[in-house]
Amino acid sequence: MNNHSSAAWSRSSYPKIDRTQALTQLTALGYREGETVYLRFFYPEGDPRKSQDKGRKLEGTFPHLPWQKIEQMQTEGRGCYFVVNGGGHSDRNVHKGRAVFFEHDHLDKNLQRTLWKKLALPEPTIQIDTGGKSIHTKYTLATPCAVEQWRELQAMDKGRTRGSERSIHCVNWLNIFPSKIKVFSILSLGQF
Repeated sequence: MNNHSSAAWSRSSYPKIDRTQALTQLTALGYREGETVYLRFFYPEGDPRKSQDKGRKLEGTFPHLPWQKIEQMQTEGRGCYFVVNGGGHSDRNVHKGRAVFFEHDHLDKNLQRTLWKKLALPEPTIQIDTGGKSIHTKYTLATPCAVEQWRELQAMDKGRTRGSERSIHCVNWLNIFPSKIKVFSILSLGQF
């Protein structure tokens, strides 16, 4: 069998989503019962199907997400992502920022876990080990802010955390459901 055939990629390279961890992450990011969660599904880099498939969209209502559909997408080899700030699938649909975040793919993961201390930042709301090369550090705002203010906070955060992933600038930023989570406290907007 050709290693680059679709059959070779039929098994998901993504860990099965732990429903409890997924809901813990969404709760830490400020999602409340009845709120819409915007989900996206993509094939991994290197999968030959990726070039012909721009991804799939799905919506669910927190906390009762469409788990069977999510698991079906994973069985097909797609990773499950969600719009961190909620509001919609595209930038123009998102009207509030609920969290700011950074990641440092170029640093050792052990250093990434404690980098916020070295940078004299507040304790993060949540840190996520995606199972890849980075730890995602997120700060949930106690009160969601306007998109313009979110962009300012996100730019300030990137300035503080020099070397942070520069592509994190879209208010509709996607994040994969994690394989490991460490949850901290919720911050108020004034603290960050």
